[in-house]
Amino acid sequence: EDKIQIAMAKGELDALEGKGQPLRRLQPGNDNPFLASGDRLGFDLLQKHGFAPEWIEQQKEIRAKHTDAMRSLSAAWLDCAEDPTPRWLAQRDAFHNSLAQLNRQIRNYNLICPATAQMPFYVVADEVRRVRKGAREVLGHGTSTATSMGARSAVTA
Repeated sequence: EDKIQIAMAKGELDALEGKGQPLRRLQPGNDNPFLASGDRLGFDLLQKHGFAPEWIEQQKEIRAKHTDAMRSLSAAWLDCAEDPTPRWLAQRDAFHNSLAQLNRQIRNYNLICPATAQMPFYVVADEVRRVRKGAREVLGHGTSTATSMGARSAVTA
């Protein structure tokens, strides 16, 4: 993971063939070995016509909502000059409610997605701590946005 991040930062992966292009799954020999043969035809038809399985759409929605919530909380943290104010506390409470809703969506998502694609639940204290330590990176004013947004804590039930 670290080597990939370093290579990306240096731009060593910018000249790869097919960068920015869709994957070539529909070509012979590019079959997913983990997909049952009965499901392969259905997924290929969905992909050919620009659709994705419901669980992938839900995953995208969850990640987008999490990013929006993190950015909103980060902006509030920087607006209060990194000192807790009533506005910050109100925003933190709203963030807590947003994560509770996202965790409900994750629970429902985990019921329909493949086991290898399941998402861990967000831990409010860890996410707030991440914002307080790296609000500028979350908002894109720093150097390691992928690092601060990519890692998160999991709750095992």
